[in-house]
Amino acid sequence: MKSKLLAVILGVVTLGLGASQAGAVTRFHNASANTIWTAHAFASTSGFLCGWNDGCSGSGIDDWRLQRWWQIAPGGTVQVHGFGYGNAFHDAYAEDAFGHFWGGGGNTFPVGNSANDVCGTGLETSRRATFFRASNTRCCGGSCAGDGTVNFLP
Repeated sequence: MKSKLLAVILGVVTLGLGASQAGAVTRFHNASANTIWTAHAFASTSGFLCGWNDGCSGSGIDDWRLQRWWQIAPGGTVQVHGFGYGNAFHDAYAEDAFGHFWGGGGNTFPVGNSANDVCGTGLETSRRATFFRASNTRCCGGSCAGDGTVNFLP
């Protein structure tokens, strides 16, 4: 089945600056007409005034925590991350049952076919997907960006 690259994202909507990291979240919203399955990858920064670490350490892809799969009905939204939004890079990927996918331009991760939560290359599978960058900043301190929603468009 030939995959078709659709619109990657409308954008990450920043709902406020200076929001506390403890209340920050990342949500995925399905704006397409089909049910989608999404995967989320993030890499935190820990250090002075950061106060959050995703539990993955290493170099390169091993620094990233991978969580997959969330099923999202058309018009639905799920919270995929609940802490330290401004203190991490976030990558996203989605696909539907018709061969459409949302991705490209970011890191390539192993994705497998079942739900899991692992660090970097901790998933043994030959199935890989190239994600897109949903948040391109890391920061520490009290002025990190607030909540964000990634929209998967038709």
